[in-house]
Amino acid sequence: MHILHNWLGEKYGVTACTVSSRLYAEYELEAQLVKRAIPKRQNEFLAGRFCARAAMAQLGEAPTAIGMGPLREPLWPTGVTGSITHHNGFCAAVAAPADRCSGVGIDLAPNDPTLLEKEAAIVFTGRERDALSPGGPLSCLPRIAWFSAKESVIKVVSSRVGRWIDLREINLYPIPQTEGIGFEARFRSNTGPSLDLLVMGKIMIDYQVVSAAWLPIHGTKLQSQQPNQVAR
Repeated sequence: MHILHNWLGEKYGVTACTVSSRLYAEYELEAQLVKRAIPKRQNEFLAGRFCARAAMAQLGEAPTAIGMGPLREPLWPTGVTGSITHHNGFCAAVAAPADRCSGVGIDLAPNDPTLLEKEAAIVFTGRERDALSPGGPLSCLPRIAWFSAKESVIKVVSSRVGRWIDLREINLYPIPQTEGIGFEARFRSNTGPSLDLLVMGKIMIDYQVVSAAWLPIHGTKLQSQQPNQVAR
């Protein structure tokens, strides 16, 4: 996906493919992880691992099995971080050197403005709901796009936290961009040890929503800002 290459840069590996029933498990470990899954899930999983290895190859990494962690996250080999996503028969993966990026997440979602109307209270903070409401500064943005951004951020943060994350623990702030919709995300843990992380990201809205988020090695503290601007 060229848009992810444009956002992340050439030091990242990015690959996409269609989900196919003709794919097969290249490693016994991966076969065991989905042996009881329905065929649709098996095909998505295998396509994701195929894309992940192709993305790693762009970094010069040797192919290897990619396991699954306790939060169902991909277990990348030492020295690599990455993310996998799939939607509607399409799959994408990104890989990055761990010495360049502390974490990366990508997400695909349908471009449907009617989604999440009833679920807004459990997905967005009060500030975000106000901004996304009619007349708000983000009213032009479908809720699903903001949700997709949070999903990308979760993929960056969850392994560091070691638990499932409440979407309302993630606060998104739009920033002007020349390509796509830029955002900063601050994660503040509601439980356990205090943790405060700044994650950067972008969203593109076309026939589907594409989002990406990344945690810089040397992140800076998020500057307080109001959601009053969004790139068109």
